[in-house]
Amino acid sequence: MLEDEYLSRVDRQLLESENDSTTSAINLSTTKSSNVSFLTDWLKIHEHRREVVKRVCKNTTSLHFSYPPLHRFLYEPNNKLLYCRHAKVGTTTWLTELLHVSNVKIKLKGYTSKELHVKVPRIFGLGSMKSLRKKILSAESFTMVRHPFERLVSAYKDKILINDDPNKAELRSNLKIVYGDRSFRSFVTYIVDQAKHYCRRYSKCDLDIHWLPYVARCGYCQVPYKYLLKAENFEEELEGLTLATNVPFEKMQSHKSSGDTRRMVSDLFKQVPQKIIDDLKMLYAPDFQMFEYDSDQFFK
Repeated sequence: MLEDEYLSRVDRQLLESENDSTTSAINLSTTKSSNVSFLTDWLKIHEHRREVVKRVCKNTTSLHFSYPPLHRFLYEPNNKLLYCRHAKVGTTTWLTELLHVSNVKIKLKGYTSKELHVKVPRIFGLGSMKSLRKKILSAESFTMVRHPFERLVSAYKDKILINDDPNKAELRSNLKIVYGDRSFRSFVTYIVDQAKHYCRRYSKCDLDIHWLPYVARCGYCQVPYKYLLKAENFEEELEGLTLATNVPFEKMQSHKSSGDTRRMVSDLFKQVPQKIIDDLKMLYAPDFQMFEYDSDQFFK
């Protein structure tokens, strides 16, 4: 553990010096003039996001722990892409993108989302923690997040309201038995209750991956990602990442939140008692702080 912590600090010091100069390191002369202004602004946004992450990490000792498990990372060697995935944040899209830009020949047609989530990680898995540390130093590393409360609503719709996921059958049954129904109120109350027992520390947070806090999954205080993407601006993020890395990503379906989605979040949270909302804000506090999301956005 001490060795892990020491190597984590060493790796971070090396990468911070590289990441601080990301904007200047990219050769803008090879970028079309019409895109130079967009890319320059986009890189500045991500430089700011990295600074916010470093500040939150510096001020929050509970976020200092060893590297996340290897299976959470995917590495596409053809373009040196290192990706840490969060469930319910465009993961299926990014799995498809990694296949598209790689040298791996696989027919996507006919594969379901669930099948992609099984097959693609096997293709782009990392062999060892030593390999991860080495890749971090040279990779185009990125993750994507979205508003934590919007993500909860997405998970509720997908895993509770839609009854075709057999892995969540027991949860749907238990919600009705323990909390009286399968309402959104019961769902988030369940999450709060689970967190009291299984997420007392972010270093050992055993909540379901579909509502696990971002900081507990991808180790933002251990891995200094170059690009911190937000799903709310999916098209712009994809364009920026394409220009910054010179990787020919394919334009995919936008994940930008619609007015209907925002209204749904607001409507569903109206069912939830203030005490539970406050507990959720506490559980996801580092996520709100680190990625500058407003925890009261849907209550105004």
